[in-house]
Amino acid sequence: MPDLYARVREVVEDYFRGAGVAVDPAALTPELDLLDSGLIDSTSFLELVAMLEERLGIGIDFLEVDPAAMTTLSGIARSLAALHA
Repeated sequence: MPDLYARVREVVEDYFRGAGVAVDPAALTPELDLLDSGLIDSTSFLELVAMLEERLGIGIDFLEVDPAAMTTLSGIARSLAALHA
């Protein structure tokens, strides 16, 4: 998946816009933990995963990917790349 990180970032930014969450794009660094920062909770994490699946045309199987590894933009991109290598 070319430019996977950029695509993940775009989906995450769109998710926040759609959810009405004001996030400074400069604050969305590759290692910002979306859960620890309070930007998402467990419910919004599942919504974000569903949006990633839909927008990227992929399936995310949590038997193959550790959800805890998908709380940062870079972690999401790495997990998806490994899952769909």
